[in-house]
Amino acid sequence: LSNMAWYPRFLSRYRAGGRCAEEKGCPTSLVFRVQHGAELEAARKSGDKHDTIEREIQRSLAIVNGMIGELHYLKEREERMRDTNESTNARVMWFSVLSISILLAMGIWQIRYLNRFFAEKKLI
Repeated sequence: LSNMAWYPRFLSRYRAGGRCAEEKGCPTSLVFRVQHGAELEAARKSGDKHDTIEREIQRSLAIVNGMIGELHYLKEREERMRDTNESTNARVMWFSVLSISILLAMGIWQIRYLNRFFAEKKLI
């Protein structure tokens, strides 16, 4: 590195000679060589490593497509489960309303029955 001012957070990691002082903290550079058109066809014919890289990219693409399909499936499944949950909650609510109505009706009926019973027995 000729100009250390561009790398202020790595200043403590470099010696005067420009080499990394500690091996774990060294910045890494990555260079891509992109071929296209006739250059790519020539490299394919020569048996370059492009075929293996291309296969890896296609395999990665297939995995990503599988993940996307799985996410769509999970989304649909979540929607079905939510609909089922909402339907079940509505049924439970109506069952509770029906139960309370029956209990109130039975209570009112018991009060009227007991009033009539005691009136006939002349206890009231």
